Amino acid sequence: MTTLPAELWFARFAQVAAPRARLFCFPYAGGGSTIYSRWHLGLAPDIDVCAVELPGRGRRMRAIPPLFATSIAPLVDELVSAMEPLLDRPCFFFGHSMGALLAYSCARELRRRTALLPAHLFASARIAPHRPDSDASVPAMSDDQLIDMLRRRGGTTAEILAEPELMEIFLPIIRADFTLLGSYVHTAAPCLECPITALGGTGDGRVSASDLAAWRGHTAGAFAIEMFDGDHFFVNTRRDQVIDLVARTIEAALAPARRTNSPSRSRNAPLSP
Repeated sequence: MTTLPAELWFARFAQVAAPRARLFCFPYAGGGSTIYSRWHLGLAPDIDVCAVELPGRGRRMRAIPPLFATSIAPLVDELVSAMEPLLDRPCFFFGHSMGALLAYSCARELRRRTALLPAHLFASARIAPHRPDSDASVPAMSDDQLIDMLRRRGGTTAEILAEPELMEIFLPIIRADFTLLGSYVHTAAPCLECPITALGGTGDGRVSASDLAAWRGHTAGAFAIEMFDGDHFFVNTRRDQVIDLVARTIEAALAPARRTNSPSRSRNAPLSP
């Protein structure tokens, strides 16, 4: 992948002149930055929401080469490169489903390059990274099989699934994203030092309580599990409650930095919630 400026990688739906912190939001498979287009409304006005815009969607619909990212390692490399100029403030990572794996991978790469970490990692609706992914066969599905899978899983309206022109655009994105997920190979590394919160839906048939609890093994810091009513896409149906959790966690994490005014925390040293 070619190196692109941060403006192309991160969509902002509100301008923050003097941000106190930045929240990087990573989308689920098939999703774009617009998933997070209203998140700033539930956060403090000085929190800069940077929603990841992956190639082939949103403002990058015609981003070639390449049109889509299909391998996770070079994608993470590009994302972290684009992120580095924005690390002059404490940062937080939130990722839903595929986005949780991207957020975790970016946190590891960021630590490898700079010794910095997000102040908090929110891993939403995703099995822990070391656990095998059950979706390895998805990229090989026919279009009809893929549409049937999307219908069963929810998150895509029946109107969109029934519209051939929309599906002609959407299916390649979905197929590419599941190819991206299939390219992930977990390697052992020291635990992240930042706190992790794993979020789950009470009716999510794809991610179990055990899958969420397994994230505990990826942090040497604090760990919590938060459950929300809903299926795999509770991030949309329970958006306000999810944002409220994120907002409270951010404020609690930033409070010690305000009290101590410690320079050592100004570049994303882990903060206790």
